[in-house]
Amino acid sequence: MHNETRCSLLSAAIAIRSELQFHYHGATRVAHPHSLGTTTDGTLIVIAWQLDGRAGDPPGWRLYNVDKMHRIVRTGRRFDPLPSPPYKLAGLIRKPYESPCDDDGPFPLPPLITQQRRTRTRWLRAV
Repeated sequence: MHNETRCSLLSAAIAIRSELQFHYHGATRVAHPHSLGTTTDGTLIVIAWQLDGRAGDPPGWRLYNVDKMHRIVRTGRRFDPLPSPPYKLAGLIRKPYESPCDDDGPFPLPPLITQQRRTRTRWLRAV
C-alpha cells in the first residue's frame, strides 16, 4: 500500500474515531489512532492508544511508523477520544498530516475486518 493511501486511510479513521487492527513488527495490534503527522526528519507517524498487541504489553500510548504498518483494517468499533497523549509523544509530530481528500469526494476508510478474505496460507489484502 502506498504511503499516501495509508495516510488517507489513517486520517479518515482518526476523523471518525474508528478502531483499527494492523500488523506491526511481527504482531497484530488493536489501537485507537489519535494523531498523524511527520517528524522533523520526515518520518510519517501515528500516535495511538494501543489496546492489544504483543503478549504482556499493557494498554497505553504508542508511536507507530506508518511505513511499517501493514494489513490495516477497521474492527467496526468506534472510540471516544482520550485526553491528549503525553507531550513527549505529541511533541514528536512537527507537521500534522493534511488529507488531500476533497470534501465532496468519497471518504476513504480501511476495510472492515470482516471484509478481509483469507486463503489457506496467507491473507489477501482488501486494501
